[in-house]
Amino acid sequence: MELETNHQDFIHDVQLDFYGKRLATCSSDRSIKIFEVDGEQQNFIVELKGHKGPVWQVNWANPEFGTILASCSNDGSVIIWKEIEKKWIKEFEYTDLKSSVNSIEWSPTEFGLKLACGSSNGYIAILSYQEQEWEIIKWKAHQIGVNSVSWAPSIGTKKNKQQLVSGGGDGIIRIWRYNKTEGWSQFESLNYHSSWVRCVAWCKTTGSSKSVIASCSQDKSVVVWSKLNNNGQQNTNKWKYKVISQFPEIVWNVSWSPTGNILAISIGDSTVSLWKEDQDGEWQNIKFDQIIEKKL
Repeated sequence: MELETNHQDFIHDVQLDFYGKRLATCSSDRSIKIFEVDGEQQNFIVELKGHKGPVWQVNWANPEFGTILASCSNDGSVIIWKEIEKKWIKEFEYTDLKSSVNSIEWSPTEFGLKLACGSSNGYIAILSYQEQEWEIIKWKAHQIGVNSVSWAPSIGTKKNKQQLVSGGGDGIIRIWRYNKTEGWSQFESLNYHSSWVRCVAWCKTTGSSKSVIASCSQDKSVVVWSKLNNNGQQNTNKWKYKVISQFPEIVWNVSWSPTGNILAISIGDSTVSLWKEDQDGEWQNIKFDQIIEKKL
């Protein structure tokens, strides 16, 4: 499917909603556009304007909270948009990070309506909707900026903790955990990359037995980290890592498929490749038509 967005500048992010029926795009032209998609057909719905700089990311909330879209921008703002009776309104705007907001992601629904935000001044902020208002928690997470944030999946047990992974310009991957007494604090850190970590992605579909995180960097490498979980008991297992490949250009983004078995990797020469782990634990580059053939 090809989509003519009519954006006037670079497109930085494209995201489908939970049902795959609506698509949001954002651009350096400071706008967000929403389309309705049905197979090869698409219809323009609305253009949202509110940011004063390039819009880096958009992220749909789970539909159980309504039709809600978050966006973040180089202007230091995060805007939460909501559709009410077919009209889009600016539900909330957060500007206290005072630096480019590079990454946003909604939490698993079990934790409520919560948005993690990472900014260039090294802070992470959590926006939580509580008792009809938005509450903010923020802390210094990295020394040289936060480039990416990603929530851990909810296992669905009372013992499960809210966890978040971040990647920074200091080359470090940090895992954060929340408890009511101390709030958010660093739980673990992962070190391999020799330059800026551009993106981290926590795989959402590995179940309760295993945690898996993908990371990519300015150093042109992609790493998959994995650790066995101990089902709420004291965790003595250590993260293991596997370097997928050394790429010819900077690697900007990693993203898991909905089933969690395929990793998409985008690099600086505008190409995207797909990777899958084989039975021996090695990651293999696969072609798009191989996936289509298996589905057929």
